Amino acid sequence: MESGFAGAEDSLFDELSASTRVAAFRFLSRLGAASPDRSEKVWPIMGEALQCYHGDPEYRDMLACLKEFATGAISDDVRAALVQRMEFDAKSGRGLTRMYSAEIIDIAKGGKK
Repeated sequence: MESGFAGAEDSLFDELSASTRVAAFRFLSRLGAASPDRSEKVWPIMGEALQCYHGDPEYRDMLACLKEFATGAISDDVRAALVQRMEFDAKSGRGLTRMYSAEIIDIAKGGKK
């Protein structure tokens, strides 16, 4: 896991390729969804990426990955942090960003999956 995590972390902040960033985010989302311990490891870097790329074209793809992440075996602390991170866009966002954010919150709180 360590070598995959380090490579994904580097790729997540690739300055030249949005598709590389999305692929890294998808990998980390799936890795983190596998267990509470893994979710604790990947969430800080995922949260940082969400903040960095908010509003960029790939942000919606990242939100789609978060829907899958929210259905996984993530820790209660990560689940709470995920809800908190999505609340602004669920209330103030527009279009798909608002819709995806609200769905992620619903999933994380135990709603539809």
